[in-house]
Amino acid sequence: MRDHKHHAERVHATSKRVHARPHRLSLMHNDLGLHNILVNDDWKISGIID
Repeated sequence: MRDHKHHAERVHATSKRVHARPHRLSLMHNDLGLHNILVNDDWKISGIID
């Protein structure tokens, strides 16, 4: 359970950093959640799945 909580906290922190920067591209997805986002070993978003 500790690993899951730590993982969720890291993903949340990464998400906050991404949203803090301006982007030219935006994505709309009705059920986008943590289960749809792929990250690499450096916690950078590497893909979005549906």
